[in-house]
Amino acid sequence: MLEELKKDVIKVAIECDERRLTNPKTGNFSARDPETGYFVMTPTGCYKEDMVPDDILVLDLDLNIIENINNRGLSVAAAMHACCYKNRADAMGVVHTHSKFTSVFGAMGKEIPNVHNDALHYGARTIVVPYNTTDSQELLVDIEKALPQTDFILIEKLGTLTVANSVRKALTHAIHAEQVAEVAVMLKLYTGKEPDLIPLEQYEKQFYHRS
Repeated sequence: MLEELKKDVIKVAIECDERRLTNPKTGNFSARDPETGYFVMTPTGCYKEDMVPDDILVLDLDLNIIENINNRGLSVAAAMHACCYKNRADAMGVVHTHSKFTSVFGAMGKEIPNVHNDALHYGARTIVVPYNTTDSQELLVDIEKALPQTDFILIEKLGTLTVANSVRKALTHAIHAEQVAEVAVMLKLYTGKEPDLIPLEQYEKQFYHRS
């Protein structure tokens, strides 16, 4: 069931690895079906390039397994994905990455500074939530609080969580955030100063995420 969604999720997962936003067997990806309300999600412990549609799990929002043809393991991050879908009616795709430059800011517990116009693509709003284990209730509560304000959440010392109206768009948010984070790191490295920022109001004049 939901074969096309499963294929979409696999394509995005592979691209994420190719762009080095994740390492082998890390990160997770999901997409929601608007008709059934179920979501499909990558399993734990699989190399992305080896995944086939029968490896992808189908879940409901209470994490009941609807389909698991190849009997793959459920990721501990599944609760984060379900939390996004429960709290954002517009969310149809979720991506969790461990990308290098965004992780620098995550390790410091700092928002990614808006130093480049690419921040427009993910709404120019990074909300940092405190570190907790992936399946902890405390982390889910913090994610739930952040979701109404942003499509891009940075979890301290854990990674990024992006939501969008498709899993492809959620990946796009992650790609642009990594680009902006890299520019910010390089600016600080080469100038030794905190970079000048584009005011958030300037982004709001152009576009405010959710697209």
